[in-house]
Amino acid sequence: MRTVVVIILAVGLILSLTVLPGCRRNLAVLYFTDSDNDFAGKALDRMGFAYTRTYSLTDFAGSFVANAWDIVILDNRHPAIPEDMFMAVATLMFYYQQAGGKILLSTCYLDDDDYEDFWATFGYQHQYSSLFPINVYRIDAAADLWTDPNDVPDLDFTGATDTYGGAVNAFKGCAVMSGSKVATFNEAVPGDPNSGAVFKANSGRTILNAFCLDDAVVGGVPVDSDADGIPDAVEWYMNEIRALEKAPGEKAKPAPP
Repeated sequence: MRTVVVIILAVGLILSLTVLPGCRRNLAVLYFTDSDNDFAGKALDRMGFAYTRTYSLTDFAGSFVANAWDIVILDNRHPAIPEDMFMAVATLMFYYQQAGGKILLSTCYLDDDDYEDFWATFGYQHQYSSLFPINVYRIDAAADLWTDPNDVPDLDFTGATDTYGGAVNAFKGCAVMSGSKVATFNEAVPGDPNSGAVFKANSGRTILNAFCLDDAVVGGVPVDSDADGIPDAVEWYMNEIRALEKAPGEKAKPAPP
């Protein structure tokens, strides 16, 4: 823990921020991504958000502790992050979530036992992993999560470009603590408790994706199965961000209680 505190204090002095124009919503949004396709960023742009974007977890942590935020988005695709750094960020996210903050989370560390208790606070417990992208199905297609602002389709990863062969692409899980499963990898048995793909928790303030939306590309072209001109992964992120926007929560800094 001492190492974590030192890292958090150090990164607070190293800020490399990019604030993008086009603010339509008066919310403070912090966004980290190391993805290839920036689907969450494209979702924020389409929704008219101004946001602070960071490209390293060092900058992300520094930004996190420097200001209060309405929504925090972590889209972690690559596993080559020093353990101390990721643990520091996990600690910040825990404190922020406990303070009433809203978080949208995707990460390749969901099968790491060191973080099992932390993921549980987001309503998720890892069960099985897949080295290949797996289709993701909405459990209640009529729910607001899947109809506002887009009527989103299920995510079809058939033929998806698996750029990082050998890396885990999906993390089947079950709902724990305050979590509820809202999407599944098991189309035939949606009620399968161990095949959850998306989890809402903390009274709707947190959403966890147990797979990489970054994989929704075939032959270099983003999947658009409903042919509406918007990549399906962008639509999913838009709806998840909208759900967090509507959820009750607090503008907060991550700090120990």
